[in-house]
Amino acid sequence: MASFPVKLLLGPTLRIITWILYIITLVVAYGGYFNPEWFTLPAIGVLFFPYFSMTTLVVAVAWLIRRRYIIGCIGIGVLMACGPTFSAALPFRFSNRAADEGRTFKMITFNCLHMQDTKNPDAPLNRSLHFLIHSGADFICLQELYGVGKPEIPDTYISQIDSLRDVYPYQSVDWSREVEFLSKHPFIPKTIELSNDMTYGSAAAYELDIDGENLTVINVHLPSYLLSEEERNIITEAKNREGVKNSIKEFEGSIYTKMKNAFAMRAKVSEAIAEYAQGVNGNVIVCGDFNDVPGSWAYRNFTKRGFEDAYAMTGFGHLITYNQHLMWFHIDQILYKGELMPLYVTKERMNSSDHYPIVAEFEFL
Repeated sequence: MASFPVKLLLGPTLRIITWILYIITLVVAYGGYFNPEWFTLPAIGVLFFPYFSMTTLVVAVAWLIRRRYIIGCIGIGVLMACGPTFSAALPFRFSNRAADEGRTFKMITFNCLHMQDTKNPDAPLNRSLHFLIHSGADFICLQELYGVGKPEIPDTYISQIDSLRDVYPYQSVDWSREVEFLSKHPFIPKTIELSNDMTYGSAAAYELDIDGENLTVINVHLPSYLLSEEERNIITEAKNREGVKNSIKEFEGSIYTKMKNAFAMRAKVSEAIAEYAQGVNGNVIVCGDFNDVPGSWAYRNFTKRGFEDAYAMTGFGHLITYNQHLMWFHIDQILYKGELMPLYVTKERMNSSDHYPIVAEFEFL
């Protein structure tokens, strides 16, 4: 007899939970349409959109399997209503094949965390340097690096540094930007003039000639959240009831304030860089550590100005580019405009840094 009320309440309870899930999924899908300078919570919500949408898909299919067609179809409709955010964050595309192999180029963007190996700091071989040396890329955009050499990189890896210089003889060296550029092709550094007299150190532009084709590359590292190691660990520490309570308390304090400031700063900086990039003629690639996800306000500042997302055009499913503290987000982007076609975008499963290296290949059309 005791089980009867439970069975009676189970169906309505599941429906209520499902409706809440559907509503949250739809709301966070459009979180990037709210300027985070005015309202921060939607910007935080869009970070988690892939996980809400995947849960919505599973729940909707489960309802359909149970022959509850109306609520199941509504879930599918919710995902369709998520529109551009869904197609950017969870694309269902495949790699393209080059029409002319002689007109392709390969690139890498990588937040290399000052070439420190977070898992093997004292190893005789630096995994990040080894990967870059043997990557076969035409050019490499690095973030969080003051320079390829001393004193940034220890003498232990001097032979690898020399090898990297042999493979990529053309390099930018600018301690003030904390973004570096390595290339097999000669390039001309370009001065970035941002609107509204804004100055921002972590962005640089380079003009290359790749086998007679012109290409401008803009290497960016948008403002981060500046969270301490303890603050970053609030998710991994939420393993029990007490941990969850402490994490929520921590989030409501210093973490939320830092995130609010970071989102607001990123909104201004991304808009200024996007305006500059829009004014560059010809083929342009904007890449780097955006510290924000597809569908966010910072991301949309570029896409609404005509830039396409290389991963959204060639990828399948959720791409995770940050690999620590259970913050599994897609925050490293490769955007482009001009007579270019992306062939593929993949991540190198190497956890020497807190970001994975992102590898892409394009074809000049």
